[in-house]
Amino acid sequence: MIKTNQLKLFLEAWMLLHWSRFRILFTPFQQIAGELGDAQVETPDVEISADCLPHLKTAMRRAVKYALHDSNCYDQALTGMVLCRRRMIPATIYFGLSKEDGKLNAHAWLRCGHFVLTGSGMKNKYTAVAWFGRSYKPEIGI
Repeated sequence: MIKTNQLKLFLEAWMLLHWSRFRILFTPFQQIAGELGDAQVETPDVEISADCLPHLKTAMRRAVKYALHDSNCYDQALTGMVLCRRRMIPATIYFGLSKEDGKLNAHAWLRCGHFVLTGSGMKNKYTAVAWFGRSYKPEIGI
């Protein structure tokens, strides 16, 4: 049986996955790119002490399984980026290309520290051509 927190996380990922698909279909990439973070800037590839990352990955897998559309790496990476942003987890989204049999293929994946949240299975077959990093600084105040 799914626990309440897992169900909430699944529903959040599921709704964001559909919202991401909608954005991809109806929003120019330049506008989406402006919201992803700093262009050609990577967040540090270090261990992140965010215990929720494996839970986010599980929620994403479940959301993809029950999506109302064919989900691809791009909408999954955008969804993961929003999930991380909401939790103030630094993340870098990568866009890669590969050429196979004269055909150009594209892939997107999302990395949070050492942890690859989405697109990990195929990322090694692609050369990253663009990436956007979003870091969060701790708030200073009393």
